[in-house]
Amino acid sequence: MAARGQVYLVTGGRGFLGSRIVQMLAEKEEDVSEIRKIESSHCPPIVDQERSPVTPIVNIVGDVRDEQALSEACRGVDVIIHTAAVIDVTGRVPDQVMWDVNVKGTETLLRCCEKVGVPFLVFTSSVEVCGPNSSGDPVRDGTEDTPYNHTGHRFTYSRTKAEGETLVLSHNGLVLSSGVTLHTCVLRPMYIYGEGGPVGVFPDWRYADSHDGKLPRISARGPKVRPVYVGNVAWAHVLAAREIRRRPDAVGGQTYFVSDDTPVNDYSSFHAELLSPMGYTIDDNTLIPLRVWYAMAFVLEMMQWLLKPVLAFRPPITRGILQLYNTAFYFRYDKARKDLGYQPLFDWEEAKERTTRWLRNYEKEW
Repeated sequence: MAARGQVYLVTGGRGFLGSRIVQMLAEKEEDVSEIRKIESSHCPPIVDQERSPVTPIVNIVGDVRDEQALSEACRGVDVIIHTAAVIDVTGRVPDQVMWDVNVKGTETLLRCCEKVGVPFLVFTSSVEVCGPNSSGDPVRDGTEDTPYNHTGHRFTYSRTKAEGETLVLSHNGLVLSSGVTLHTCVLRPMYIYGEGGPVGVFPDWRYADSHDGKLPRISARGPKVRPVYVGNVAWAHVLAAREIRRRPDAVGGQTYFVSDDTPVNDYSSFHAELLSPMGYTIDDNTLIPLRVWYAMAFVLEMMQWLLKPVLAFRPPITRGILQLYNTAFYFRYDKARKDLGYQPLFDWEEAKERTTRWLRNYEKEW
């Protein structure tokens, strides 16, 4: 009798990154008998995932905070890729919601692994667990071993993902009641772009539509960020899931930065490059000094605080976002290449073309 293939569960499997992981598992991974994706019912699909006639893809409506539903989804699963998270750096989402989903949801998932005996878990984290810190200390071409003062996260999202990392890594090597050992690892992607995102483009786009197609410059020129294409991040997850099964003692307990060959740039120039085929240009003639941006952001944050009892006001810009946009903070993928065999599947030109094509279609519906 032939051995059955692996059963995968992807939390957040209909989201921006999760949908790509499901699609790539179906297309690239041979040793798969079933892919389950669990997502809250209100989440729309990002890409068509039903194109594989070979690998069954099972849709499960559920919430990572619902232990009963999650336990059923995990039963019989070999590998979990945990992408489900609430991402927000604008104040739109209440802090408690992010703690409930990103931390308590991860705790719940780990309990389910213990309960039903899931042996492998790959956790999607973020470069933002590392920084930039509140002092704005830069890192250029860093690695997992680069020393850095990680204290002073400006965003609740960053704090919740850091806590999620700690939980996941603390469970690596845990012997479950079934007798199997749980092995876990963590991936930290850079700022992700691609079809279905990138969310960072939209505020600039909205501004430009009311200012003759001129995009605002809110990040100073110079190398600040090395964005990573969503397809390459998905591929890194497929490889991590493969290698943690093959070499659990080597990959388990490890963290990996995920980047690719997208050129290092500043956020504003990067957004302008993606939007330029639609006729948008960056407005460098009316450059507002950074200190003025910070003053404006401070006033807007004070307005948010004062209006909070009566009105849900969300500032279009905050000091935290300004600091994020203006601090050089990016990492190499050397360790992922060495341990996971990771090499980007998509080069910069293809990634840009795919993203721009999607943005152009999105513009028609704007």
